[in-house]
Amino acid sequence: MIIKSPHEHDPHWSASAELFVSGAIAATVAFADEEDRHLQTVRSILTNKERLQGIIKLMCESDKFGGMLARLGGQMAQFEGKELQSVLTTSNRNLNFLDSPKIAHSTRTSSFDPEGLLTGKMSIFLTIRPSTSAASRRWPACG
Repeated sequence: MIIKSPHEHDPHWSASAELFVSGAIAATVAFADEEDRHLQTVRSILTNKERLQGIIKLMCESDKFGGMLARLGGQMAQFEGKELQSVLTTSNRNLNFLDSPKIAHSTRTSSFDPEGLLTGKMSIFLTIRPSTSAASRRWPACG
């Protein structure tokens, strides 16, 4: 979800933004109520510094995912001050496409069942209506 340029001078910011987006996704899966497990929750975590800090604390204290959530939280907890602000700016700049009302509505629900990934190969399709094309330009292309 973080769009990288092949001409990046310093990949630290994009790599760190990926870490924070991945962490927010993992925390959403681990801690959010079932009806709140969607990209809008991820976006809310990354746009609220106090909420993010609370989530990182929960992650660090968690034994979920075989302790991997705590490791991820520990990595995120290392960022402070201006570095943290720059990483969050990069993360949020790449996720701001989620702020369109139409995209927000469409990313709150899904017919996708991730358990299907455990049974073998599966095709995943993302359908975007033409009426939302202007709002969806930032949606990353899938290969």
